[in-house]
Amino acid sequence: MPRVSPNPFHLHADCGEMLHNAAIIAGNLSHECRNWLAQYATNDYPELQNIDALNGQIEGQVRDLAGHLVFGLGEHCKRVVTQISKKSKYVSRLLSTLDSDDLVEEIEFVRAANESQLKILSQIDQCMMLEFCGSPTESIKKGLREVSKKIEIGERKINENCVETSGVANSEQVPQAPKSVSVDYYVVPGFADYSDAKGASKASIARHLWNLARDASNTSHQIQNIATRYLVSKPHQPKINELINLAGQAENQARGSLRSLSQFGSRPYNPAQMNQQISRQVLNQINVVKQKVSDMEGKEFSGELSESLSKSFGALYAYVCSATIVASALVGK
Repeated sequence: MPRVSPNPFHLHADCGEMLHNAAIIAGNLSHECRNWLAQYATNDYPELQNIDALNGQIEGQVRDLAGHLVFGLGEHCKRVVTQISKKSKYVSRLLSTLDSDDLVEEIEFVRAANESQLKILSQIDQCMMLEFCGSPTESIKKGLREVSKKIEIGERKINENCVETSGVANSEQVPQAPKSVSVDYYVVPGFADYSDAKGASKASIARHLWNLARDASNTSHQIQNIATRYLVSKPHQPKINELINLAGQAENQARGSLRSLSQFGSRPYNPAQMNQQISRQVLNQINVVKQKVSDMEGKEFSGELSESLSKSFGALYAYVCSATIVASALVGK
């Protein structure tokens, strides 16, 4: 059992809130990496599979960290930050061992996110240490305030870019995904180019479907972020953990669609068959997302949490409607 100090230290409320926002961004960075790695973490690249799995573990631990930071439970948070930092540094070492020339540019996204995450974790650790010793320096506070601003901007982007159901039949009107939950770089995968008009049209549909699935993954992840504030305050309320688990399952299904779409163009000798297979996989994954949202809705939350969740549920239902049309168009004439 972990050693428990007889005099555990608590963070001040304003410091705990600031660090909570910073922790959310650290988790978002791992989430973004997992979305991006959906097309690369295959059996051809076992190192990337390991990096993807580690980011999944980091994501979960950061959620625990954020929930405890809200209530200023400094001693527990200090221990968790140390554990997360070790895993993030291990990801950095794995990235340094990659020797594949054809993935240099693609992995730069993951490398940049990992570097940002390590900086944020270091700031959180420094701030807690200074809080324990007295008070954080103004430079640390300023840095974390900037981090807090970024997450507010990221959340606004998510709300502004919620998928709309109208006009989806025209693939050119499908809304673009926000640049990121937390970072300012975003690249749609380079789907295979085709010389004929039909092929080009299918590639465009695949890009739009990727954007929609990525939106759904981000929205599901955001539901988990919202729920972190209630993890410690209501530890015996099973609905919060159930909500996080269901949102995680919806996120995994949306990410599964990204993985399915990464196969686009991989069978040039029979593209119609490949497109039909991808469409079938994505439609199945969309149906699972729909079921998970229905299950989350049945939990009945109240107050501010209910209002926040209602918007996210609406966005996910809109994704189900939009993505169903677009996925079906992938096999159309």
